[in-house]
Amino acid sequence: MLACFPIFMAHTVQSIDYPEGGATLSVPKQSFSDPHHCEVFFNPAMRFSRTMGSLCVGVLKPASVLDGLSATGARGVRYAAENKGVKKLFLVDANPLALGFAGKNLKLNKLSSKGKAVYDHFEDFCIAHRGEFDFVEVDPFGTPAPFIESALDALKSKGGVLSITATDLANLVKKNAPTLRDYGAKPLYNDFSHETSLRILLGFIARKAWERKLCVTPLLCYYELHYVKLVVEIEKGKRKPVLGFISYCDKCLSRFVGMRKKCVCGNRLLYAGPLWLGDFCDKKFLKKLIELNGERNYEDRKRIEKTLWLLTGEQGFPPWFFGTHSVSDEFGLAVGKMSLLMEGLGKKFKVARTHFSPNGLKTTAPAKKFVETARASWG
Repeated sequence: MLACFPIFMAHTVQSIDYPEGGATLSVPKQSFSDPHHCEVFFNPAMRFSRTMGSLCVGVLKPASVLDGLSATGARGVRYAAENKGVKKLFLVDANPLALGFAGKNLKLNKLSSKGKAVYDHFEDFCIAHRGEFDFVEVDPFGTPAPFIESALDALKSKGGVLSITATDLANLVKKNAPTLRDYGAKPLYNDFSHETSLRILLGFIARKAWERKLCVTPLLCYYELHYVKLVVEIEKGKRKPVLGFISYCDKCLSRFVGMRKKCVCGNRLLYAGPLWLGDFCDKKFLKKLIELNGERNYEDRKRIEKTLWLLTGEQGFPPWFFGTHSVSDEFGLAVGKMSLLMEGLGKKFKVARTHFSPNGLKTTAPAKKFVETARASWG
């Protein structure tokens, strides 16, 4: 049974009004000193992610939005307050204290006519509201894996958009057992682990969608701080997901698409997957995000623009990058100017900076050529 909880419940947790983007948010005061131990969760450091999400809503223009596991409702409230095309908003959480904040935030931002704060478990809510939403937000503690199928069920039959956050990078980066348990995939700990983590999650969503005869198109996927964020379009179709494995040599740093046993140097290879092998962003969508970001006066406007341009340049490359410090450490090279290395690689190969690491480069060059070029460029 669904139940809306009264706003006065928020008074059991000391709150403050906090302006963010185009909204005013009532959030726990403790959030700004110790967010991870609040009775109601709100993390100020995730402002960048919430803003990116709102830009996506602004470009996609969904009429109905579900903010599952909503806590204070900050994401959903911002999405509706900053994008007038949102006509229906549900904030769902199983913490009654959180629902007090969510209800108050709807009132603060004059969204009571289109928004509702609901006490329920996400999975149960999605069963009761199957096929109702254009846009479903899932931002849990840790892994989002248990919620993906329910989120897919909540989307309209014609399709929609999933916005997924994963904060379990400690597992996705290097812990085999929990990653195999949650995602049915093996991680790989090296210089491009964060990209592998993103691709494992993207591949997992694509597999779950394919089981329902649905196709996935990545619109905006990126890594920041302690999380990866994926915004993907879901639609009916017979287009198989671009899935596979990658192999890696921890001796010569070679990397290959596919599951191989031995490297060209004779060393045994490590592998990761299954994971998504294709592009993880849509360039046309990124362009629209850049344009909309330029029209809005967000606090993170410049950083968002930089990230979106980096993401644009990263598409069309193999599913990894090279960490220049890793190459330097392995082969005893003194790290020089990145521009010189990029100039050297650019003579024969595609090359671009990556948002995954300030010291990383995406390139079509094999490891041997990368090392040779680094040695020549840096002396």
